[in-house]
Amino acid sequence: MKRKRWTAAAACLCAALLFCVLFGARARAASAPSLFYDDERWYRDAAAGLVVQDGVFYVPVDIFGRFSELQLRIDAGIGEFMIYNRTTGAYITVLAAESLATVNGAEEIPIVTFRRGGCYYVDAPFFCSVLSMEWEVSPSSAPDGISLRICSGMQTRTLAELLTPYESSELPPVTSDSGQIVTDPPITSGIDTTARQIYLTFNTFTPAMFDRIVGILDRYGVSATFFFTEEELRTMPELVVALAARQHTVALTADTDVTCEEFISAADAANELLYTLTKTKTRIVQLPGGSAAFGAGEEEFARIDEAGYRLWDWTYDVPDGAGYAAETVLRLCREQLLLEEVCVFRFGGSYVTSLVLPELLEFITANPSYTLRTISECAETVRFSAR
Repeated sequence: MKRKRWTAAAACLCAALLFCVLFGARARAASAPSLFYDDERWYRDAAAGLVVQDGVFYVPVDIFGRFSELQLRIDAGIGEFMIYNRTTGAYITVLAAESLATVNGAEEIPIVTFRRGGCYYVDAPFFCSVLSMEWEVSPSSAPDGISLRICSGMQTRTLAELLTPYESSELPPVTSDSGQIVTDPPITSGIDTTARQIYLTFNTFTPAMFDRIVGILDRYGVSATFFFTEEELRTMPELVVALAARQHTVALTADTDVTCEEFISAADAANELLYTLTKTKTRIVQLPGGSAAFGAGEEEFARIDEAGYRLWDWTYDVPDGAGYAAETVLRLCREQLLLEEVCVFRFGGSYVTSLVLPELLEFITANPSYTLRTISECAETVRFSAR
């Protein structure tokens, strides 16, 4: 009897481990967001996203508070919340503890709600119908295999377009007329210094700030360059794919304490990995810490050039991770713009970056003497002295 019990227990344990492995693999593979509102990704998706139960789509009630035409009030103390449409006058009040909803102050109906991740969850189609909102779903690599968007009529892109950056299979190979993989970036004759040229680059990017910072760049129609090590390409593949799909430049760097030959080998390996993710390669590289800190001279420059790479440093290392207030960082960036004919900003991609970027871009776009460029536009190997 004991042997049977042990055998049954072992079988249960193996089944549990197999479930964990399969579920874990699925979770790692799932990269697409599960929720969108208009053209924006739900910022709490990882903690509180879409839940599908018995074929019903449940969403955090907090997402309705992201729309300007809706007013959301939550009284967590008594488990009550209300959503009011300022445009139509429609509203719904829910007493979660009693599973009751009142629609427009008249009709009282039973309703299913629950709490997860610190949020109340509600039936998305039902709430959208009451509040005169639209909703749509699309297959995706999100955990439930589906993504849902709530629409107010202000959206400008389809849900499929919003999901494209997260689905690497949607990115076609980039080839030349001869069928060879294109490794050269789009080129011009070099840098035109008749106007002040500005380039935005990012290193040591914080994944948690990805949506916010890239959303700012998208809002202003600005392309930037993001430098990744091979390890970062491996650990953040969904970020790399999303950047490439949004027409940003994905470039390469390496960890510190490498020789020139090791750097070239690391760039080659990273380029192979980049190709598996985006079906294209890059020639743009940056030495760890910049050329000056790396100690590169003409010999190293020539070897990197011969390997087919275009070396870029920066003119200003933005102190957005140094503990300064956003106002101070913004002031320093604006001062730098006045000093340089060609200004290459190196951001860290922190929370402070997300506060500085909008005002800096407003300042740049309002001044006709400034031109925002991307590094991939230039064929010249440009070596700015790192500071």
